[in-house]
Amino acid sequence: MPRIGLRQLKTHISEVLRDVQENGERYTITNRGEPVAVLVPYSAWEEKRPMSPEELTAFLDGLAKKIGEASPGPWSVAEMIDELR
Repeated sequence: MPRIGLRQLKTHISEVLRDVQENGERYTITNRGEPVAVLVPYSAWEEKRPMSPEELTAFLDGLAKKIGEASPGPWSVAEMIDELR
């Protein structure tokens, strides 16, 4: 991942953004040599962003349903979790 200083970024922002958009390049932005941020294509950021509480709940509900459907015995997911405790 290329590094770019804040001053250089100010001067070349159009080229850097074009590189990010067209080539999917990621940049580490530095201030006085210290990394302060990462510039990534929007779609890559969107894929890596944390789930909201609602999204996490829906994901876990779906996962519990899949586990319940795949369960080999007559126990519910809640019973299996209780048994593990």
